[in-house]
Amino acid sequence: MDGDLQAIRDELAIRNLIARLARLADTCPIEDLERDYLPLFTADAVWEIPGDRRSGHAAILSGAQERRRAGAQGPGAHSRHIVTTVEVHVDGSDTATAESYLVVVGDTDATPTVRMTAQYRDTFRRDGGTWRVAERLVTFG
Repeated sequence: MDGDLQAIRDELAIRNLIARLARLADTCPIEDLERDYLPLFTADAVWEIPGDRRSGHAAILSGAQERRRAGAQGPGAHSRHIVTTVEVHVDGSDTATAESYLVVVGDTDATPTVRMTAQYRDTFRRDGGTWRVAERLVTFG
């Protein structure tokens, strides 16, 4: 029973981590990324979209800053990252995986439109008792 309860706790923590990442993509100001967004990743994390692979905190932070400067996300971008169809796999170890769908909605201040759809393939690692993203692979479409 204790193992089942721990698996439920782990899955809920991972689901909340996925949701927090999506919310921060839309709401976290550029000056708060290092404090609020970056700690959600392991120090050696990989964040990859087609044509852009980022490894480690400095590179992941740089990518998030670039997306904000380009107006692609963050406060004032009028976008929402909607994560759905989340499937989490925990096995009692300090690693877990999840697959989920992403819908990015733009123009949320006027007539919302779908900007893109994607799939996340995430690997998580328990680091200091806290679940963090160790790898996020993004596939468009």
